[in-house]
Amino acid sequence: MKPKVSICCQTYNHGAYIAQTLDGFLMQKTNFPFEVLVHEDASTDNTAEVLRSYEQKHPDIVKVVYQTENQFLKQNTLVNILFANAEGDYLALCEGDDYWTDENKLQKQVDFLEENPEYTITGHGAKKLKPDGSFLSMPKRKGKVDFYSFLNGKNFFTLSLLFRNYKGCFEKVIDRYPAGDFFMKAFMLNKGKGYIFEEVMGVYRIHQAGFWSTRTSLDVHEKTLQGYRYFLQSFPERKKEILKATVKYKMKYGIFWKTLDRYFYVDIPMYLGLSLKQKAK
Repeated sequence: MKPKVSICCQTYNHGAYIAQTLDGFLMQKTNFPFEVLVHEDASTDNTAEVLRSYEQKHPDIVKVVYQTENQFLKQNTLVNILFANAEGDYLALCEGDDYWTDENKLQKQVDFLEENPEYTITGHGAKKLKPDGSFLSMPKRKGKVDFYSFLNGKNFFTLSLLFRNYKGCFEKVIDRYPAGDFFMKAFMLNKGKGYIFEEVMGVYRIHQAGFWSTRTSLDVHEKTLQGYRYFLQSFPERKKEILKATVKYKMKYGIFWKTLDRYFYVDIPMYLGLSLKQKAK
């Protein structure tokens, strides 16, 4: 049967965690079929071995694309590989080191979108798990989200996302940005409204082998900068909201907060058409 939901998972050197991630997918209780699509980005640990064992046990659900050469800086694998192969009416995201804790997560989110056609994207609460096994308290994120409130910090946890599959449209908007989840969220909120369930239904794991922490800061920031250069071109009708949100965000956190963030606090606002004098005001 054609799946209603395609779960998309990117993984790299997550051998110690990927089994728990997959178990969170497979425990889902739904009245519809779903598929699990995994992109294994040439890990150097036992991630691929674990994935092959799950493929053998669940051949009708778990489908993995294995790389022999890392693709992170070469293309947007979320869009070009996982989204391109997804058959579901809805897409759900969770990286290979995070995991879901509620067996009814998918059903709750799909039911909401089925009953509310004006909404395009949903999320839910999550906990952060520290390396010592303790959990960090997280600010609650709940309720409606629109394009402007998203730019002002009302964000979704990536591991919580379930949204409509606008097949063939994502490539035009987010293919130029390596962290496709940012532009993907903006794309969805440009098409409709978002909603965040208050319930905690997943865990974000903090560790040194995380999907982003294993990449060099220079490479990541350069790719991020390229993406923001493209931001205004992607959403020209939202220019006023983007500029307003950028100024508000900078005034809250400061322009020269720390060196690593200079791309956002200095370079990005300039690409958005703001001079240093305007920022100072």
